[in-house]
Amino acid sequence: MLPVYNSNNSLAQGVNVQSPNSVQTFLDNLKIKTKPQVSNPRLQSAIDELFRSNATIIGGTAGAIIYERITGNLVGGKSHNEKGRQRLIQLQRIIQQEPLNPDDSTIATNLLDDLQSALNLNIAP
Repeated sequence: MLPVYNSNNSLAQGVNVQSPNSVQTFLDNLKIKTKPQVSNPRLQSAIDELFRSNATIIGGTAGAIIYERITGNLVGGKSHNEKGRQRLIQLQRIIQQEPLNPDDSTIATNLLDDLQSALNLNIAP
């Protein structure tokens, strides 16, 4: 059993996955694992949607998508794929339309990369 950690770095319970397609391996590759704080209000609103306070897996929505794609089990009883696609579009628009400072821009780009990677993840059964 490989460990999966919650957003507060405590061990998540009931996660049992096998290598090499383990959830933890993919979660470890996320660029943004916990909820960042930014100065741009529009970007912060998107981040608030991606990282909920009741999250059970690190990486916010991207982490939930990874977990669902690898295990076939839903996180919180619902699929996160549609939410991920919606937030991906939202982040693309924010990056294009908002005058982000360099730190906010890096965070937005990393979040976008994480979502794209999660949504493009294909695990053979």
